Amino acid sequence: MSRVSYYNNLYNALSRMYGSGSGTGSVKSNKNTGNLAGLQDIASEYNSVRSGSYKKLVKSYYKNNAGKEDSQAGTFFDEMNRLRTVSGNASSLKGSLSSLKRADFTGDKEGSLQKVKEFVDNYNSVIDNSVKVDRKGVLRDTLSMVNTTKHSSGLLSEVGITVGTDNKLTLDEDKWNNAHASTKKTLFGSSGYGSQVMYKASQVASGAAAGTGLSTKAIGYTNTGSTIKQPTTQSFLDMLF
Repeated sequence: MSRVSYYNNLYNALSRMYGSGSGTGSVKSNKNTGNLAGLQDIASEYNSVRSGSYKKLVKSYYKNNAGKEDSQAGTFFDEMNRLRTVSGNASSLKGSLSSLKRADFTGDKEGSLQKVKEFVDNYNSVIDNSVKVDRKGVLRDTLSMVNTTKHSSGLLSEVGITVGTDNKLTLDEDKWNNAHASTKKTLFGSSGYGSQVMYKASQVASGAAAGTGLSTKAIGYTNTGSTIKQPTTQSFLDMLF
């Protein structure tokens, strides 16, 4: 005997016992109406599963909705990845400017050349990737950085760094090597162009990190001296995927 037949026979038997008559029988029937209906529902649902109609219904739903949901999820995670990329680029730009600030422009020309090349590469990476994100704060801070560079384009040109029409930088290595060390120090010293761009890069990095839910605020320190960042709702969601 199949399970469907079993449930149907059980329902019929209980109906005969409680579903007819008067007096006490009627009272029992009223009390057990819900239970009997539940048994019938179970038999009906089980039959739907066995016949394949339930499976067809589920497949139809996902066929109509999965593509749309996958597209929305893909767009969301693509944006998170782009923001992470921009945050990493801006952090690298900060690092290269910090290194350039400490460069020996007189005694270590090869070393300072390598540092300025890293700066140019990291700067251009921020320009390339920041325009791909849909976050006004990041775009605003990047534009501010671009304007700072334009204002210093004359001095940058003296050391071989040219600002293009696409706002990206190009480096003439020979011109850099032959430029005065004092001009380089004016640009990339403690209070020059480099410090201003480093501040702008910090804003870009923080804005992009905030968009991914990665907090930049330290709330404590580990026993090794590393910072513990304040968790956000998005950072918890990221852990789930």
